[in-house]
Amino acid sequence: MKNQDSLQDYYGILSFGYLYLVVLGILNETFYYNQLGINILNYSNISDVLLSPIAKITKSVSSTLIFIVLVIVVINLPAYLSKRRGKSWVQKNFGVTEKLTQADARRQLNRGFLFLSALGLLGFFTGTGLGGGYRISEKIENNEIKYNDLLTYSSGKTDTIAIIGKNSAFLFYLKNAEKQLKITPMNNGILQAITDVRKKTGAEIQ
Repeated sequence: MKNQDSLQDYYGILSFGYLYLVVLGILNETFYYNQLGINILNYSNISDVLLSPIAKITKSVSSTLIFIVLVIVVINLPAYLSKRRGKSWVQKNFGVTEKLTQADARRQLNRGFLFLSALGLLGFFTGTGLGGGYRISEKIENNEIKYNDLLTYSSGKTDTIAIIGKNSAFLFYLKNAEKQLKITPMNNGILQAITDVRKKTGAEIQ
């Protein structure tokens, strides 16, 4: 019975956690593109919304590893600490007492770690969205964008561009010497958009 309750708790945490990540992904995209004059929700479908937090977390090896470590800590550390609730260092640093049962101590620790994790993820997603959008807008304004990406049309024509962002349906990019961001459907005569044709990306990619 206890195992069933624990599984239900984990399923509930995972479901709520993913929903929270989806909301954070929307905030991240909104903050990023708003600074470029784009309401990204007008150009997003449901798959973009659902996958945006996963794409953000797996964007680099470091962010993926940090997220994996965070999940492991949140799942395992409360169980470890609840078994040692009689230790003075646990009581002092984590606010549990020996009077609590192991299950109650674990629930209390779970809530605390989940709250701290939620705050950390909120800071990460909002910070990278605001910071990334601000850096790109400043580079556009100061003509510091590097055009290292290649856009190939089905007609065979190519353009050297800077990819500013993309999702499953649209490509957001700049043409050389232009400050006006262009938005093009990916199926609108575009054969492919190759990022960093010279293996060194100068443009920020969302």
